Amino acid sequence: MSENEAKFVEFKIEEGKIDFVCNDIKNGQERTIELYFHFDKPITPCNDAIAAAVSTMIRLLYKKVYIDLDISSRVLEIMKKFNRAEITCKTVMEDKPATVRNGYSLNFSGGFDSLAAMYLVPDAKLVSVDFVGRYGREREFFSLFDTNIVSTNARNYGFVGYYGFCGVGSILYADALGIKIQYSGNILEEGPQWLREGGIKPRTTIGVSTSYDIRHINLTTGLTEVGTTIIACHYAPEHISKSLFSLANQRSEKIYRKKMLVQIASEILNKKIEIDGEILPPRILSEWNNYFATDFLSIYFLKKLGRDAIRQYLINIPDEIAALTDKLSLSFYEKFNTNYLEQIPIDIRGTFLARMSQAGIMPYNEIDWKEFRIVADCLAKYYPKINVA
Repeated sequence: MSENEAKFVEFKIEEGKIDFVCNDIKNGQERTIELYFHFDKPITPCNDAIAAAVSTMIRLLYKKVYIDLDISSRVLEIMKKFNRAEITCKTVMEDKPATVRNGYSLNFSGGFDSLAAMYLVPDAKLVSVDFVGRYGREREFFSLFDTNIVSTNARNYGFVGYYGFCGVGSILYADALGIKIQYSGNILEEGPQWLREGGIKPRTTIGVSTSYDIRHINLTTGLTEVGTTIIACHYAPEHISKSLFSLANQRSEKIYRKKMLVQIASEILNKKIEIDGEILPPRILSEWNNYFATDFLSIYFLKKLGRDAIRQYLINIPDEIAALTDKLSLSFYEKFNTNYLEQIPIDIRGTFLARMSQAGIMPYNEIDWKEFRIVADCLAKYYPKINVA
Protein backbone atom coordinates (compact mmCIF):
# COMPACT_ATOMS: atom_id res chain seq x y z
CA MET A 1 0.00 0.00 0.00
CA SER A 2 1.29 3.49 -0.88
CA GLU A 3 0.49 6.93 0.56
CA ASN A 4 -1.88 7.46 -2.36
CA GLU A 5 -3.99 4.44 -1.45
CA ALA A 6 -6.75 3.75 1.07
CA LYS A 7 -9.07 0.90 1.97
CA PHE A 8 -12.41 1.45 3.69
CA VAL A 9 -13.48 -1.78 5.34
CA GLU A 10 -15.31 -3.37 8.31
CA PHE A 11 -18.56 -1.53 7.69
CA LYS A 12 -21.09 -2.02 10.49
CA ILE A 13 -24.39 -0.57 9.30
CA GLU A 14 -27.13 -0.42 11.90
CA GLU A 15 -30.17 1.73 12.44
CA GLY A 16 -28.91 5.17 13.46
CA LYS A 17 -25.19 4.56 12.92
CA ILE A 18 -22.49 3.53 10.48
CA ASP A 19 -19.06 2.51 11.75
CA PHE A 20 -16.14 1.63 9.48
CA VAL A 21 -12.35 1.54 9.28
CA CYS A 22 -9.87 3.30 7.01
CA ASN A 23 -6.47 1.73 6.36
CA ASP A 24 -3.96 4.06 4.74
CA ILE A 25 -0.43 5.46 5.02
CA LYS A 26 0.33 9.04 6.02
CA ASN A 27 3.82 10.50 6.45
CA GLY A 28 5.25 7.02 6.00
CA GLN A 29 3.19 5.54 8.83
CA GLU A 30 0.43 2.98 8.36
CA ARG A 31 -2.83 4.03 9.97
CA THR A 32 -5.93 2.15 11.05
CA ILE A 33 -8.62 4.74 11.70
CA GLU A 34 -12.02 4.03 13.19
CA LEU A 35 -14.54 6.34 11.53
CA TYR A 36 -18.27 6.83 11.83
CA PHE A 37 -21.45 8.54 10.72
CA HIS A 38 -23.99 8.59 13.54
CA PHE A 39 -27.49 10.02 13.29
CA ASP A 40 -29.94 11.54 15.72
CA LYS A 41 -32.79 9.75 13.94
CA PRO A 42 -33.32 5.99 13.46
CA ILE A 43 -32.34 5.91 9.77
CA THR A 44 -30.35 3.37 7.75
CA PRO A 45 -28.87 4.83 4.55
CA CYS A 46 -28.33 2.48 1.61
CA ASN A 47 -24.87 1.47 0.35
CA ASP A 48 -24.89 3.95 -2.53
CA ALA A 49 -25.56 6.86 -0.16
CA ILE A 50 -22.82 5.67 2.21
CA ALA A 51 -20.35 5.30 -0.66
CA ALA A 52 -21.21 8.79 -1.93
CA ALA A 53 -20.62 10.16 1.59
CA VAL A 54 -17.21 8.46 1.84
CA SER A 55 -16.28 9.72 -1.62
CA THR A 56 -17.10 13.30 -0.60
CA MET A 57 -15.11 12.85 2.62
CA ILE A 58 -11.90 11.85 0.77
CA ARG A 59 -12.11 14.28 -2.17
CA LEU A 60 -8.83 14.06 -4.17
CA LEU A 61 -6.87 12.58 -1.24
CA TYR A 62 -6.00 9.25 -2.87
CA LYS A 63 -5.28 7.81 -6.30
CA LYS A 64 -6.46 4.33 -5.41
CA VAL A 65 -9.41 3.52 -3.16
CA TYR A 66 -11.20 0.33 -2.14
CA ILE A 67 -14.62 0.52 -0.47
CA ASP A 68 -15.89 -2.76 0.96
CA LEU A 69 -19.51 -2.25 -0.06
CA ASP A 70 -21.77 -3.36 -2.87
CA ILE A 71 -22.15 -0.20 -4.99
CA SER A 72 -24.19 0.45 -8.12
CA SER A 73 -22.23 1.01 -11.32
CA ARG A 74 -23.57 4.53 -11.86
CA VAL A 75 -22.55 5.76 -8.43
CA LEU A 76 -19.15 4.08 -8.72
CA GLU A 77 -18.39 5.74 -12.08
CA ILE A 78 -19.30 9.20 -10.79
CA MET A 79 -17.15 8.61 -7.70
CA LYS A 80 -14.17 7.81 -9.93
CA LYS A 81 -14.59 11.03 -11.90
CA PHE A 82 -15.21 13.13 -8.82
CA ASN A 83 -12.11 11.83 -7.02
CA ARG A 84 -9.96 11.40 -10.14
CA ALA A 85 -9.01 8.05 -8.73
CA GLU A 86 -9.18 4.33 -9.34
CA ILE A 87 -12.03 3.18 -7.08
CA THR A 88 -13.07 -0.42 -6.59
CA CYS A 89 -15.68 -2.00 -4.37
CA LYS A 90 -16.85 -5.33 -3.02
CA THR A 91 -19.38 -5.90 -5.82
CA VAL A 92 -20.50 -3.65 -8.67
CA MET A 93 -24.28 -3.82 -8.66
CA GLU A 94 -26.70 -3.30 -11.50
CA ASP A 95 -28.31 0.13 -11.47
CA LYS A 96 -31.83 0.35 -10.10
CA PRO A 97 -34.47 2.95 -11.09
CA ALA A 98 -33.88 6.21 -9.26
CA THR A 99 -35.93 6.71 -6.11
CA VAL A 100 -38.64 9.33 -6.59
CA ARG A 101 -38.09 12.19 -4.14
CA ASN A 102 -39.72 15.62 -4.15
CA GLY A 103 -38.48 17.32 -0.97
CA TYR A 104 -35.64 19.72 -0.32
CA SER A 105 -33.16 20.26 2.46
CA LEU A 106 -31.03 23.10 3.77
CA ASN A 107 -27.47 22.38 4.91
CA PHE A 108 -27.77 24.19 8.23
CA SER A 109 -24.86 25.29 10.40
CA GLY A 110 -26.74 27.86 12.48
CA GLY A 111 -24.62 30.76 11.21
CA PHE A 112 -26.14 33.98 9.92
CA ASP A 113 -26.13 32.81 6.29
CA SER A 114 -27.95 29.55 6.99
CA LEU A 115 -30.33 31.31 9.41
CA ALA A 116 -31.25 33.70 6.61
CA ALA A 117 -31.64 30.83 4.16
CA MET A 118 -33.92 29.02 6.61
CA TYR A 119 -36.35 31.94 6.57
CA LEU A 120 -36.15 32.35 2.79
CA VAL A 121 -37.20 28.71 2.22
CA PRO A 122 -39.19 27.96 5.37
CA ASP A 123 -40.39 24.55 4.17
CA ALA A 124 -36.89 23.10 3.72
CA LYS A 125 -35.88 20.24 5.99
CA LEU A 126 -32.79 21.24 8.00
CA VAL A 127 -29.76 18.95 7.94
CA SER A 128 -26.67 19.65 10.08
CA VAL A 129 -23.22 18.09 10.40
CA ASP A 130 -21.59 17.79 13.82
CA PHE A 131 -17.80 17.55 13.42
CA VAL A 132 -17.31 15.85 16.75
CA GLY A 133 -14.46 17.23 18.81
CA ARG A 134 -14.07 20.34 16.64
CA TYR A 135 -17.10 22.61 16.68
CA GLY A 136 -19.14 21.75 19.75
CA ARG A 137 -20.50 25.27 20.05
CA GLU A 138 -22.15 24.92 16.63
CA ARG A 139 -24.02 21.75 17.63
CA GLU A 140 -25.19 23.34 20.84
CA PHE A 141 -26.84 26.07 18.79
CA PHE A 142 -28.21 24.22 15.76
CA SER A 143 -29.67 21.56 18.06
CA LEU A 144 -32.16 24.21 19.18
CA PHE A 145 -33.85 23.84 15.79
CA ASP A 146 -35.78 20.99 14.21
CA THR A 147 -32.75 19.74 12.33
CA ASN A 148 -31.52 16.28 11.30
CA ILE A 149 -27.97 15.71 12.53
CA VAL A 150 -25.09 13.62 11.22
CA SER A 151 -22.17 13.28 13.64
CA THR A 152 -18.75 12.30 12.30
CA ASN A 153 -15.16 12.23 13.52
CA ALA A 154 -13.74 12.38 9.97
CA ARG A 155 -12.32 15.89 10.27
CA ASN A 156 -10.15 14.83 13.21
CA TYR A 157 -8.04 12.62 10.92
CA GLY A 158 -7.33 14.98 8.01
CA PHE A 159 -10.38 14.15 5.94
CA VAL A 160 -13.06 16.60 4.84
CA GLY A 161 -10.80 19.16 3.21
CA TYR A 162 -13.47 19.63 0.56
CA TYR A 163 -16.06 22.30 1.41
CA GLY A 164 -18.86 20.24 -0.10
CA PHE A 165 -18.69 17.74 2.75
CA CYS A 166 -21.11 20.04 4.58
CA GLY A 167 -23.71 18.50 2.28
CA VAL A 168 -22.99 14.94 3.40
CA GLY A 169 -25.99 15.01 5.71
CA SER A 170 -28.35 15.60 2.81
CA ILE A 171 -26.85 12.60 1.00
CA LEU A 172 -27.20 10.28 3.98
CA TYR A 173 -30.68 11.54 4.90
CA ALA A 174 -31.87 11.65 1.28
CA ASP A 175 -34.14 8.61 1.37
CA ALA A 176 -35.45 9.17 4.88
CA LEU A 177 -36.40 12.79 4.13
CA GLY A 178 -37.19 12.44 0.42
CA ILE A 179 -34.53 14.97 -0.61
CA LYS A 180 -34.43 15.94 -4.28
CA ILE A 181 -32.77 19.36 -3.87
CA GLN A 182 -30.30 20.53 -1.24
CA TYR A 183 -29.77 24.22 -0.57
CA SER A 184 -26.78 25.89 1.01
CA GLY A 185 -26.17 29.43 2.27
CA ASN A 186 -23.16 30.44 0.18
CA ILE A 187 -22.84 34.21 -0.29
CA LEU A 188 -21.57 36.61 -2.96
CA GLU A 189 -18.17 37.12 -1.35
CA GLU A 190 -17.62 33.37 -1.00
CA GLY A 191 -15.03 33.82 -3.74
CA PRO A 192 -13.91 36.56 -6.13
CA GLN A 193 -15.30 34.70 -9.14
CA TRP A 194 -18.85 35.46 -8.03
CA LEU A 195 -18.26 39.16 -8.77
CA ARG A 196 -17.71 38.56 -12.48
CA GLU A 197 -19.66 40.59 -14.99
CA GLY A 198 -22.96 38.79 -15.56
CA GLY A 199 -22.34 36.41 -12.67
CA ILE A 200 -21.25 32.80 -13.11
CA LYS A 201 -23.17 29.61 -13.55
CA PRO A 202 -24.10 28.09 -10.19
CA ARG A 203 -22.46 24.92 -9.00
CA THR A 204 -24.76 21.97 -9.51
CA THR A 205 -23.24 19.50 -7.08
CA ILE A 206 -21.83 19.14 -3.60
CA GLY A 207 -19.70 16.04 -3.47
CA VAL A 208 -21.15 13.28 -5.59
CA SER A 209 -24.72 14.14 -4.68
CA THR A 210 -25.73 14.08 -8.35
CA SER A 211 -24.91 10.38 -8.40
CA TYR A 212 -27.64 10.00 -5.83
CA ASP A 213 -30.01 12.21 -7.80
CA ILE A 214 -29.76 15.25 -5.54
CA ARG A 215 -29.47 18.70 -7.08
CA HIS A 216 -27.53 21.36 -5.19
CA ILE A 217 -28.42 25.07 -5.22
CA ASN A 218 -26.50 27.95 -3.65
CA LEU A 219 -29.55 29.77 -2.32
CA THR A 220 -28.03 33.06 -1.16
CA THR A 221 -25.27 33.69 -3.70
CA GLY A 222 -27.00 36.90 -4.76
CA LEU A 223 -26.67 38.27 -1.22
CA THR A 224 -23.65 39.58 0.63
CA GLU A 225 -23.07 38.81 4.28
CA VAL A 226 -24.63 42.20 4.97
CA GLY A 227 -27.83 41.02 3.31
CA THR A 228 -27.98 37.67 5.09
CA THR A 229 -27.35 39.38 8.43
CA ILE A 230 -30.19 41.83 7.80
CA ILE A 231 -32.53 38.93 6.98
CA ALA A 232 -31.45 36.92 10.03
CA CYS A 233 -31.85 39.96 12.31
CA HIS A 234 -35.27 40.72 10.83
CA TYR A 235 -36.73 37.24 11.19
CA ALA A 236 -34.81 35.85 14.16
CA PRO A 237 -33.49 38.62 16.44
CA GLU A 238 -33.87 36.29 19.43
CA HIS A 239 -31.33 33.86 17.92
CA ILE A 240 -28.63 36.32 16.87
CA SER A 241 -26.60 36.38 20.08
CA LYS A 242 -26.38 32.60 20.42
CA SER A 243 -25.65 32.21 16.72
CA LEU A 244 -22.89 34.81 16.96
CA PHE A 245 -21.09 33.05 19.79
CA SER A 246 -21.43 29.69 18.04
CA LEU A 247 -19.62 30.96 14.94
CA ALA A 248 -16.02 31.45 16.02
CA ASN A 249 -13.58 31.84 18.87
CA GLN A 250 -13.45 35.00 20.94
CA ARG A 251 -10.83 37.53 19.76
CA SER A 252 -11.01 36.16 16.20
CA GLU A 253 -11.49 38.33 13.12
CA LYS A 254 -14.60 36.39 12.19
CA ILE A 255 -16.61 36.99 15.35
CA TYR A 256 -15.58 40.67 15.42
CA ARG A 257 -16.67 41.09 11.79
CA LYS A 258 -20.00 39.43 12.57
CA LYS A 259 -20.50 41.76 15.53
CA MET A 260 -20.07 44.76 13.23
CA LEU A 261 -22.57 43.26 10.80
CA VAL A 262 -25.15 42.94 13.59
CA GLN A 263 -24.50 46.54 14.63
CA ILE A 264 -25.15 47.79 11.10
CA ALA A 265 -28.17 45.54 10.54
CA SER A 266 -29.81 46.71 13.76
CA GLU A 267 -29.42 50.32 12.62
CA ILE A 268 -30.86 49.59 9.17
CA LEU A 269 -33.82 47.73 10.66
CA ASN A 270 -34.21 50.20 13.53
CA LYS A 271 -34.33 47.19 15.81
CA LYS A 272 -32.35 46.59 18.99
CA ILE A 273 -30.46 43.30 18.80
CA GLU A 274 -29.25 42.06 22.17
CA ILE A 275 -25.76 40.49 22.31
CA ASP A 276 -25.20 38.65 25.57
CA GLY A 277 -21.52 39.26 26.16
CA GLU A 278 -18.62 41.46 25.15
CA ILE A 279 -16.80 40.89 21.86
CA LEU A 280 -13.33 42.40 21.79
CA PRO A 281 -11.16 43.17 18.74
CA PRO A 282 -9.08 40.25 17.45
CA ARG A 283 -5.66 39.61 18.95
CA ILE A 284 -4.12 39.16 15.50
CA LEU A 285 -5.00 41.76 12.88
CA SER A 286 -5.82 40.66 9.36
CA GLU A 287 -3.86 42.19 6.49
CA TRP A 288 -5.31 43.40 3.22
CA ASN A 289 -5.20 40.97 0.29
CA ASN A 290 -5.10 37.85 2.46
CA TYR A 291 -8.81 36.96 2.49
CA PHE A 292 -11.28 38.08 -0.14
CA ALA A 293 -14.44 38.15 2.00
CA THR A 294 -12.76 40.33 4.63
CA ASP A 295 -11.46 42.75 2.02
CA PHE A 296 -14.79 42.92 0.18
CA LEU A 297 -16.73 43.69 3.36
CA SER A 298 -14.14 46.17 4.65
CA ILE A 299 -15.13 48.64 1.91
CA TYR A 300 -18.69 48.67 3.22
CA PHE A 301 -17.53 48.84 6.83
CA LEU A 302 -15.36 51.85 6.02
CA LYS A 303 -18.42 53.60 4.66
CA LYS A 304 -20.69 52.70 7.56
CA LEU A 305 -18.36 52.68 10.57
CA GLY A 306 -15.30 54.72 9.63
CA ARG A 307 -11.58 54.02 9.55
CA ASP A 308 -11.04 53.76 13.28
CA ALA A 309 -13.41 50.79 13.51
CA ILE A 310 -11.71 48.99 10.62
CA ARG A 311 -8.24 49.45 12.10
CA GLN A 312 -9.39 47.25 14.99
CA TYR A 313 -9.14 44.16 12.76
CA LEU A 314 -7.69 44.99 9.30
CA ILE A 315 -4.50 46.81 8.31
CA ASN A 316 -2.78 48.06 5.14
CA ILE A 317 -5.95 48.93 3.23
CA PRO A 318 -4.83 50.61 -0.03
CA ASP A 319 -5.70 54.28 -0.43
CA GLU A 320 -7.61 53.62 -3.65
CA ILE A 321 -9.87 51.20 -1.79
CA ALA A 322 -10.53 53.61 1.05
CA ALA A 323 -11.26 56.34 -1.52
CA LEU A 324 -14.19 54.34 -2.90
CA THR A 325 -16.19 55.15 0.21
CA ASP A 326 -16.03 58.89 -0.53
CA LYS A 327 -17.80 58.62 -3.89
CA LEU A 328 -20.05 55.55 -3.63
CA SER A 329 -23.18 54.83 -1.59
CA LEU A 330 -22.42 51.06 -1.54
CA SER A 331 -26.10 50.30 -1.02
CA PHE A 332 -25.76 47.22 -3.26
CA TYR A 333 -24.21 45.42 -0.28
CA GLU A 334 -27.68 45.54 1.31
CA LYS A 335 -29.53 44.26 -1.79
CA PHE A 336 -29.94 41.23 -4.04
CA ASN A 337 -27.83 40.62 -7.16
CA THR A 338 -30.34 39.38 -9.72
CA ASN A 339 -27.61 37.65 -11.74
CA TYR A 340 -28.28 34.79 -9.33
CA LEU A 341 -32.08 34.81 -9.37
CA GLU A 342 -32.34 32.28 -12.18
CA GLN A 343 -30.85 29.52 -10.04
CA ILE A 344 -33.75 29.79 -7.56
CA PRO A 345 -36.38 27.20 -8.58
CA ILE A 346 -39.55 28.66 -10.07
CA ASP A 347 -41.79 26.96 -7.51
CA ILE A 348 -40.17 28.77 -4.56
CA ARG A 349 -39.03 31.97 -6.32
CA GLY A 350 -42.14 33.94 -5.37
CA THR A 351 -41.80 33.07 -1.67
CA PHE A 352 -38.04 33.70 -1.81
CA LEU A 353 -38.48 37.23 -3.24
CA ALA A 354 -41.40 38.06 -0.97
CA ARG A 355 -39.55 37.10 2.18
CA MET A 356 -36.49 39.11 1.12
CA SER A 357 -38.75 42.10 0.47
CA GLN A 358 -40.34 41.75 3.92
CA ALA A 359 -36.85 42.05 5.41
CA GLY A 360 -36.17 45.15 3.32
CA ILE A 361 -33.92 43.47 0.75
CA MET A 362 -34.56 44.82 -2.75
CA PRO A 363 -32.97 43.96 -6.14
CA TYR A 364 -30.13 46.13 -7.46
CA ASN A 365 -31.17 49.29 -9.25
CA GLU A 366 -29.16 51.06 -11.97
CA ILE A 367 -26.95 52.90 -9.48
CA ASP A 368 -26.27 49.68 -7.57
CA TRP A 369 -25.12 47.91 -10.75
CA LYS A 370 -22.80 50.80 -11.59
CA GLU A 371 -21.25 50.81 -8.12
CA PHE A 372 -21.02 47.01 -8.06
CA ARG A 373 -18.93 47.10 -11.24
CA ILE A 374 -16.69 49.87 -9.86
CA VAL A 375 -15.98 47.84 -6.71
CA ALA A 376 -15.43 44.63 -8.71
CA ASP A 377 -13.02 46.36 -11.09
CA CYS A 378 -11.05 47.84 -8.20
CA LEU A 379 -10.84 44.53 -6.34
CA ALA A 380 -9.81 42.71 -9.52
CA LYS A 381 -6.38 44.35 -9.24
CA TYR A 382 -5.87 42.28 -6.09
CA TYR A 383 -8.05 39.27 -6.98
CA PRO A 384 -7.63 38.51 -10.72
CA LYS A 385 -10.18 35.66 -10.56
CA ILE A 386 -12.89 38.34 -10.77
CA ASN A 387 -12.04 38.87 -14.43
CA VAL A 388 -11.02 35.33 -15.38
CA ALA A 389 -13.50 33.87 -17.83
